[in-house]
Amino acid sequence: PSSLSPEKHTRSAPAAAQESWAPVVVGRLARLLAERTSCAVLAVDIDDADRLLAADVRGEAAATLARAESAIREALRPSDAAVHEREGRVWVVAADTTLEAARVLAQRIVAAVGSAGDLHGAPLRASIGIATSPPDGDDAASLIAHADEGVFAARAAGVSLA
Repeated sequence: PSSLSPEKHTRSAPAAAQESWAPVVVGRLARLLAERTSCAVLAVDIDDADRLLAADVRGEAAATLARAESAIREALRPSDAAVHEREGRVWVVAADTTLEAARVLAQRIVAAVGSAGDLHGAPLRASIGIATSPPDGDDAASLIAHADEGVFAARAAGVSLA
């Protein structure tokens, strides 16, 4: 067993937003890497969240994004952790996870976001970057950077995950 605690069901998005996401994600990854546990970090972006929030005259976007984040948390295993960075951006740290298992998790997240609701008739979509250790890096900073780059690669390629 890893030192990754199953906090995903108890940590609310507002509480997580009050703390900086980076030390939480780096700390969890550092513990897993020190234990030599295979792990993955996923950067999950709700596509166009910033635009949705900026153009939201009826106040529906924040509630819809909150439902999507809740759906992301529900798609995780009890041992996985979700850390809220900002509205529309969540980091997931998964212990004992291979690249194949991370891709399966990412597909569950994509489906969960898509079923969380829509905004003005348009379904929500997610772009996800995946990094695993090994092989994508042997420290938290490189894994986070790789996952972050994957979000942009997925979006540029018109696919959900990279």
